[in-house]
Amino acid sequence: NYSFCTLLLLHATNDKVAMDRIACVTVAVAVSIGVYWDAMGCGFVFDDHLAIENNADTDPSKTGWVEILQNDFWGKNLARPDSNKSYRPVTVASFRLNNWFSDKAAYFHLTNVVLHCIAVILVGMLSHSLSHSAFHLLSSSLIFAVHPIHAEAVTGIVGRAEVLCAIFSISAYLVADTKHVSFLRCGIFVFCTVLSVFSKEIGITIPILILISDITSRGFRSIPSTRKVLLAATTIGGYIIFRLLHIGKVDLAGSRLLRKVENPILFEEDMWVRCMSLLHIQYLYIKMMFWPGDMCCEYPFNSIPLVVSPTDIRFLIAIATLTTMLMIALYALLTKHRLLVLALCWAFVPLIPSSGILVTIGTVLADRLVYIPSVGATVLLGWLLTPKEPIKLSLVSAVKILSLLLLCSHWSLMLSERNLDWVSDITLLKSATEICPNGAKHHQQYGILLLNKNESLKAIPYFQRALEIDPDWCEPNLYIGKAIAGIKGPSGYEECQNWWRQCVSCQFLGDECFRLWYEVQKSFLERNDVHNATAHHDLGIVFDEMNQSIHAVSSFRQSGLMRHQDEDWEGAAHSFESALKSWERAPTEDRDESDDLIHPCNIYYWLATCYLKMLRDKSALSTFQLMLRCTDKSRERSFMAAVEGSLQILRRASESKKVLSRLHLTEPKLWLLHAETLIAIANEKKTFPNLESIADTYYTASGSLYLRLASGDPSNCNFLSRSVKAFANATSPDYSENYCTALLLHVRAGCRGNTLDRCVKCSGDAGDECRAIKKKKPSRDRKRKQS
Repeated sequence: NYSFCTLLLLHATNDKVAMDRIACVTVAVAVSIGVYWDAMGCGFVFDDHLAIENNADTDPSKTGWVEILQNDFWGKNLARPDSNKSYRPVTVASFRLNNWFSDKAAYFHLTNVVLHCIAVILVGMLSHSLSHSAFHLLSSSLIFAVHPIHAEAVTGIVGRAEVLCAIFSISAYLVADTKHVSFLRCGIFVFCTVLSVFSKEIGITIPILILISDITSRGFRSIPSTRKVLLAATTIGGYIIFRLLHIGKVDLAGSRLLRKVENPILFEEDMWVRCMSLLHIQYLYIKMMFWPGDMCCEYPFNSIPLVVSPTDIRFLIAIATLTTMLMIALYALLTKHRLLVLALCWAFVPLIPSSGILVTIGTVLADRLVYIPSVGATVLLGWLLTPKEPIKLSLVSAVKILSLLLLCSHWSLMLSERNLDWVSDITLLKSATEICPNGAKHHQQYGILLLNKNESLKAIPYFQRALEIDPDWCEPNLYIGKAIAGIKGPSGYEECQNWWRQCVSCQFLGDECFRLWYEVQKSFLERNDVHNATAHHDLGIVFDEMNQSIHAVSSFRQSGLMRHQDEDWEGAAHSFESALKSWERAPTEDRDESDDLIHPCNIYYWLATCYLKMLRDKSALSTFQLMLRCTDKSRERSFMAAVEGSLQILRRASESKKVLSRLHLTEPKLWLLHAETLIAIANEKKTFPNLESIADTYYTASGSLYLRLASGDPSNCNFLSRSVKAFANATSPDYSENYCTALLLHVRAGCRGNTLDRCVKCSGDAGDECRAIKKKKPSRDRKRKQS
């Protein structure tokens, strides 16, 4: 092919007939088929399993065509929270047609190669439309055909999204790249653009390229035509509105699918570090387009370390590279070099959505994302390597032709070697661990492959390496536990449990971690020994981490009861306290549907008894006070237990100074607390009939306590009023000596209320004094007459 290319290059000295262009395109297509012939032997690799094999939308026997319009690229409904909102129905439809014909991987790869050949032809046509040179057509299409960075997009079946997007994008551009766009061309442009964005979202940048092309075609002197401006605005605006209405989001900002292990820049809090790292990423994209080196299927944490200092050599190189590109762009604008301007725009405008600067995406860098931007790079490289026409056998022409052949030969070898990496998952991930030795995700994925092949002993170092790179990543713990279980069997379950325990809160694998951990935990729960309570407590902690708070309450309560039975008061109190904290975190609907046994009113009692055993009387009293709020009829037993416990502590405090000191109360404060407790209990007599017989006693006792408090300050209307009210709350006040004393003191202090009328009913000295006061005090009628 390259020998034929050499002859053809010499033949294409004059672009007089279309046969020269056809011959050039034929050679480029032949080269494309040659370099990708090995791809036919590759299987379903990497993301192909999720996007094709495990995607029901690609199988005509499982779903209908309508589901393609309702689901994302991976077969998940767009309304689901775990959908990544990648809407590419055209690409999914192509997989479905492939599957309808045959489900063998070879046919999928053949389709990708054919589509790549079409893209090669269109790149040649684009180059020719800019330079009108058959040599430029041949050089650009050849470079595009053998560009090694295209391996992921062509050899990887999922990369078809990029290839289809490139085909429809270039087609839309060629249709609209005229000075006067007819309505027919407008319709074809819109149709191709729609197909492009529904193949891959990058296609939305094509209207911008059309506007730039129109400006350059007018000699850089005027704005684009009104029709093209309206066409671009309608296309871009319509797509944004469609995404907002049908999908709900423009990008992945705020999505739960974003992970540090795949895009660490998004999770960096320092703004300057993020900016410097993003600039370094743009340099890597430029390098991929113009001088690709080692290629990897993914660049996870920490394969590309963050740039944390402006003195980092990577940052300085990025600044220098970007400055050079800006100077070239400025030169092209000043010299009004249309080809150079459009080549740079094709290289960088489609890169904007993938750059991570304006749009939030899930990955930090990917080879496949360079497929469309490389169109501009190959047009530019092809132009640089194209001799001036008519071609003469000069030194400059010979150097350019030789450079083109050497570049294509070198890149062909690189591409062939890269295609071999895509033969299977093993070869691909093995190369990934070698190319990106600090990529945590690669090591885990390669370890999983070894684990699935029952090579657990070989897999463990890869999982451990993933944890070493990213200690905050929880997923490797799951697979380390599985590997240990595969090596040691049941004897290693306790060790496995420790690993699975650390990943139960994982976003995607937490359920599986918990299932495996719980299977081992059940063996502890079934044992009737001292470890049982600890096992239940650990289970509660795991439930809490999984946000299953009600189950956590049940486990903590069970653990507390077992420790309570073993007289481990401190451990039991800790378990009950944990249960109450879990209850506070539980959703309201879960609380309403829960069993009464795990309600706080039940747990408070056991917690208070633990406090009493630990001589923590103040904590016990506070807990009993909380139980007094359990005034629901169904919780009468808890309320009565709180009554008994509270009064028992208060009585002990009044009899023992040690208990009083443990409560941190003085005698007056104790009397006040005792009185308030009695009032709170007696006030629930309507709810709990059992209190009716003793409510009067409690009211009278509380009145006496308030009276005792008022004795130190006879003018304190607050305590006097409380005392009178407590005595009056009794069903039938007996006008006891204490009650009458309270009424008399209330009258003497001049407190508000009609206590004088009640006081005159008292017998003894209190009654006599009140009646004397009433005689001296003029009645309301007498006051009215006097006024």
